Amino acid sequence: MSSHLFTPDFSNDISNIISFILSHNFVSFNSKCYLQRNGTAMGTKMAPAYANICMHHIDCKLLDSFHLKPIAYFRYIDDIFLIWPHGHDTLKQFIDNANTIHPSIKFTSESSSHELPFLDVLVQLNNQVLSTTV
Repeated sequence: MSSHLFTPDFSNDISNIISFILSHNFVSFNSKCYLQRNGTAMGTKMAPAYANICMHHIDCKLLDSFHLKPIAYFRYIDDIFLIWPHGHDTLKQFIDNANTIHPSIKFTSESSSHELPFLDVLVQLNNQVLSTTV
């Protein structure tokens, strides 16, 4: 029976593996191979985890850097649903601030006082109660 020795701290190994994956990301187009120099292709198994790690970092910077906060903030990969009680002008300032955090990530927005689509769900506000329909 063989035994494997593991160190209790894998963070350095994980960091090296992620770095290797992200720096050896080749794509094929018109029978030519190209090295993707920034980010990772969405078809790779690493892409969702990488997107979540990057977006979490951006979430933290965004929420720490602005003087007003949403009362609800939910994110799925790169789609964010938030409830902003501070008015339309400050929401625009919040989004403008978000767009300064990372040079490759740009935020867009849709707003409404009573209904919005989020992912494949319609979120509605009626009498101060949120409801959803698919």
